[in-house]
Amino acid sequence: MSLNARLARYSLTTTKNKSSSDPAQVPTSAVLDVYRQGAVINAAATVPGDEFDFTLTVADIGRVEAGDQLCKNLDFSHTIGVETVVDHNTLIVSNNTSTDFVLAAGDRLVILSVRPRLFTNCPADQRSRRLGRQCQKVLRR
Repeated sequence: MSLNARLARYSLTTTKNKSSSDPAQVPTSAVLDVYRQGAVINAAATVPGDEFDFTLTVADIGRVEAGDQLCKNLDFSHTIGVETVVDHNTLIVSNNTSTDFVLAAGDRLVILSVRPRLFTNCPADQRSRRLGRQCQKVLRR
């Protein structure tokens, strides 16, 4: 079964301070960005610009697959592509830009391609009608 065909259910309650002078928590709406499990860099590495077939060692590949686009720590300005997954700790990547892709130990490689599909039970009570409409809109994307 492909990753797109599976749905995961989640439940999340977001809150904010009632006012600047009252720290009591009240419900609020929020945007939740969800990504597949990426990888964490073991040791510093630099993928040179215009480099293809660069071997990158990671702590664990997570859910990274060949063909995925990866960014570093949610910095969407520069990405690298995964050519091959060699094993649970090794990726072959390519850098299609002229800029080096610099990684430090502990950096997270976030998968930008094929985001997980989620669903939630939208709020049903009358007080949450506005939040319920927002929920429906988000889930239709």
